[in-house]
Amino acid sequence: MRTIRIHEVLDPVVAAVQWPEEAEERERLSGLGLPCLLVIAENAAPPPEWSALEDWVRRPADPLEAETRATALARRFHALHRVSVDPDGVVRANGRVAIVTPKERAVLVELAADLGMPVRRSDVEAAHSELGGAPSTLRSTVSRLRRRIGPLGLRVATLPSGSLVLTLEQAEAPSLGLSIEDAERAGLVRRAPLAVASL
Repeated sequence: MRTIRIHEVLDPVVAAVQWPEEAEERERLSGLGLPCLLVIAENAAPPPEWSALEDWVRRPADPLEAETRATALARRFHALHRVSVDPDGVVRANGRVAIVTPKERAVLVELAADLGMPVRRSDVEAAHSELGGAPSTLRSTVSRLRRRIGPLGLRVATLPSGSLVLTLEQAEAPSLGLSIEDAERAGLVRRAPLAVASL
């Protein structure tokens, strides 16, 4: 397996996997929900199906085409791993949408600012109380928020310390007209740049 460095802020690094020689590596990356550019052997057929986080080029690969396809994969990966909350309470994640109340939005914005990191309960309470939420109602607000954003792959966990953590689980990748494999949790990205010309 090799990697292609994306020359944008849109990392992750996209893995370049030789097909069919590295079929097991392709399966591993797919199971992790990581982007993968298949480099198809000169006389080999591409796989009959691939996920939204995969694309392919044929050897010998044109460096510009490989970089363009890898950049598109990184953009797709980035879009799938983003949480946005607009001022009207519309939440977008994993290509899905949910609507939250103003108090739920305040809590979610506080948690999403540090996605994957613990946020002190006092900070969440402060955001909640700015909209008239009493400390005694925070628990029910978080409970309703969990139900609303759960289908988006968003999870709110309460730590033993009382801090809250928002995580984004990878949902099934959206269809691009191809068969789609379930993309699971992501985040194990290696940053080992390689010149595209060496594909």
